[in-house]
Amino acid sequence: MSSPGSSLVAVMSRSCSTSAPDPASSASSARGVEQHSFLVNAAVEVARRLGANETSFVVGDAFDLNWRQFTALYLFEPLKESVDRQRALESAANQLENMPLQTRVATCGDLGMKFPKGYEPIGEETIGQSSLRFWLRVATW
Repeated sequence: MSSPGSSLVAVMSRSCSTSAPDPASSASSARGVEQHSFLVNAAVEVARRLGANETSFVVGDAFDLNWRQFTALYLFEPLKESVDRQRALESAANQLENMPLQTRVATCGDLGMKFPKGYEPIGEETIGQSSLRFWLRVATW
């Protein structure tokens, strides 16, 4: 999904976590943000077993992060378990609108909103009952 020297943030929820990209091959570093500590613990263990040393996982709210520090985003239905859905929708739209050109985004399932202008769909894949969609930031307005 990205090239060496890039960074990926994975914004997780339970439903699509099994289809996550291999952080050891898809980015120089990867960071996962999850609301549930038991899922963070599981992700840390999987990363350790895979030898994915440039990964980190934290308990938190992805909408509190500045997404511009990343060159790629992987959104696992981030609004599904959001306590304040309206705030999360507004934050996601604002964050995506402010990403730089060439930002790559993968979404799993329904994001709950239209993708902002300036993103072009570049692929789609179905895994089980989940849909992965891939986007590239090609223009800013």
